[in-house]
Amino acid sequence: LDKGRVACDIAPMLAVLFLGARMRAILLTKGDTEKYNLPQPFVKDSMIVATFALAGFVALSLILPLIVWAERSTLRRHRPVIAPGELVTTDVESTIPQGALGTVESVDGDVARVAFGSGTYSLNVSGLDLVREGTKVFATVERDDVPVGAIGSLIGWAASGIRVSFDQGAVNFQPSELRTMKGCIVATTVGIDDEVVVGSLGIVKNAGESVLSVQFKGRGDRYQVDTDILRLVQAGDVVVCAQRMESVRPDVMGVVTEVAEDLVTVAFGNEVKDAGVADIELLVAGTFVETTAAVEDVPKGGKGFVVDADSASAIVVAFDGIGRRSVASAGLKRREHEGQTHRGPVSVLEEEREMIKQLHPPAMQYVFFTAQYLLLLIQVVAIALIVYGIWTMDNSRVRDEVWGGSPPAMSPAIACTVWIAVQFFVFFIAAAILETIVVCTGRREGTLSNLWETCKLAVAVIRVVGPMLCILFIATRLRAYQLDPTDGSVPEWVELAFYVCTAVVFTQAMILVLLGCTASKIREGECPGDFIVEDGEDAANTMAILIVQALRVVLLGILCGGILAICYAIITMEDAAGTKPPLPPAIGNAISLALWYFLILAILLGVVIIKVSGVILDSKVIRSGAVTGGWLDRTMHVFNAALLTVLFAPMLCVLFLAVRMRALQLTLAADGSIPEGAGPQCWAQEAMHMCTWSLIISSIMVIIIGFTMSGNRREQAIPSETKAERPNVWLAASLMSIRGLCLAAMYGGVVALLFAVTLMRPDTLPPWGPESCLIPGDSRPVSPMDATLQASDQAETAAKVLKLLRFS
Repeated sequence: LDKGRVACDIAPMLAVLFLGARMRAILLTKGDTEKYNLPQPFVKDSMIVATFALAGFVALSLILPLIVWAERSTLRRHRPVIAPGELVTTDVESTIPQGALGTVESVDGDVARVAFGSGTYSLNVSGLDLVREGTKVFATVERDDVPVGAIGSLIGWAASGIRVSFDQGAVNFQPSELRTMKGCIVATTVGIDDEVVVGSLGIVKNAGESVLSVQFKGRGDRYQVDTDILRLVQAGDVVVCAQRMESVRPDVMGVVTEVAEDLVTVAFGNEVKDAGVADIELLVAGTFVETTAAVEDVPKGGKGFVVDADSASAIVVAFDGIGRRSVASAGLKRREHEGQTHRGPVSVLEEEREMIKQLHPPAMQYVFFTAQYLLLLIQVVAIALIVYGIWTMDNSRVRDEVWGGSPPAMSPAIACTVWIAVQFFVFFIAAAILETIVVCTGRREGTLSNLWETCKLAVAVIRVVGPMLCILFIATRLRAYQLDPTDGSVPEWVELAFYVCTAVVFTQAMILVLLGCTASKIREGECPGDFIVEDGEDAANTMAILIVQALRVVLLGILCGGILAICYAIITMEDAAGTKPPLPPAIGNAISLALWYFLILAILLGVVIIKVSGVILDSKVIRSGAVTGGWLDRTMHVFNAALLTVLFAPMLCVLFLAVRMRALQLTLAADGSIPEGAGPQCWAQEAMHMCTWSLIISSIMVIIIGFTMSGNRREQAIPSETKAERPNVWLAASLMSIRGLCLAAMYGGVVALLFAVTLMRPDTLPPWGPESCLIPGDSRPVSPMDATLQASDQAETAAKVLKLLRFS
């Protein structure tokens, strides 16, 4: 379900593009779109095609895991019979090395004769595990640039041995030169969550699938981990003491001398200790260290971070203000646990490719690969046609009958909406193309990989900012159309705000892409706008990152100013008579959600900018909260969870505005004017208020839960979920109950609005139809914006009364 949700991430921008096309047609035809057949038929068809392509993509995301799960279940139920020539492994014979591969020579009843590298054994068939294609193995000898310990996938059998796919390419090995991963001790190269951090050790419990089932630090639960973020622990690796072991203090470094089944023998100076997977962590690039004694021009206590930890005698460290130096592990210790603890999200396409590779027979793989790319291509073509249709929307009848031969230029609100949509889809397509190149070529390092990561960053930034901005643009234009249907326009300073906000979105995306070209390695962080720079220790990279953060602060301030200006314009717009009619519920609720949405987003982006800048500047104050669970890290996680909750807002606003557009289309008078009070059914307007209040209260509950519940918090796969260890039961139950009721009310409001669209007829809509409301009586619910304005008016009246009393 989470994969389907992620595949829907482009839906808000697609829906906003549809709204832009509809608004452009309304403005050109002065509301009578059916008479002049606008938007053009090919634009309408492209909308339908794009919608079905997105639905197909989501369906593929949902169906594919089910097919793979069904195949795995079938394989588990129908275990194949051990036959001569098959490749097997066993753990019942102590003289056979763990994970060793053997070839079955003969089978006699329940006994099989198997040839291993250490000899030939007669073993019971029940104690043998068949080695399948796709099984994860590692090399015990070096061959064709494949180092010892490299992890690969078994892809077939050749005359010269077993064919294994590694990052370096496909290489043939003999069975005795390989081991399966089951039972091996591995370490993570990036963090997975708050508990399994960078360098955490774990034991592989199952290695027969495309991902490994790993148990970390003696925990009861297991993690399904891709081998791309794992490394085999071997003799010679440098490790760090994670918790005190008798005379060995935490953060002291040692060298692995031997790896057994569940223990690692480590030499800490002159002491040799047997450590469990919870006692030590692997030293990885990016770990922050300091010297325990003076080394060359580096004084004792010199601080830096590890660049290369492949050799225990020469660990390459980038020291602050000095540069790179090689230091032996005995002369270093880790600083307070400041390693990155996040595994950046993998794109849906990449995850699906890994699943597709598990399908059998191979023809199924080609079918799914073809479907995946075909749907993406169809969507791209449909979007291009919609953009072209909006830009060229016009016909001779409209020019002559409506505008007398000189139709107006495209409204800045619509133009900016189109430009933001184009930016999003250009970066989205670029990320998909670069991902295909990187995944197919296996080049996970270099400029292409960096560009792929930065394009994903740009897509994430535009995805959270763009749709809501476009909704504000369209809501402004819709408000102007309500006040003056014949020639409604917005003030020039508001149009300038449109252009400024659009330019800010584009600039934010571009500076992230440019940063990807300058930094050694950049990847997506824990929330939109967050990024992690690896191996970015030199002065040029540091300066580039700091300049980027300074620019982002300025751009964030400009964006907030532009949004406030647009909202102010919507509220204060006047009609030709100089009066300010009440805000329609659709627009009032859209503004309320937009302001709440951008408030949460601004706080989150501000915290992210402080965090990234603090990490680059090595600020102790920032670091104390950025990584180790302090106030800054907690604030970021809490508001990220709140943002995941209010990500409903863009699609809700699209629904509000779409319902209003449909109502205005049906209630349009013969002379092209909009009757006073025209809009959707009364009960539909109440449903809008219910959705808005429910979403705001739900997000407030998420923030309260995040700050009040004790224990470690871990974000879940579904949006806006926050778990807490040992919370106050009654407080947790009450907060979660309120949040659950709010989400139920929001979904109820959405269903009511969908019904309202299908039931709309001119004789059922205000002002012509009867008022049928959900809430009886004269009191009606209002949007948060209306409530704020009413409170402001009441406060102003109260101030005037107090002033009069004071004067008296």
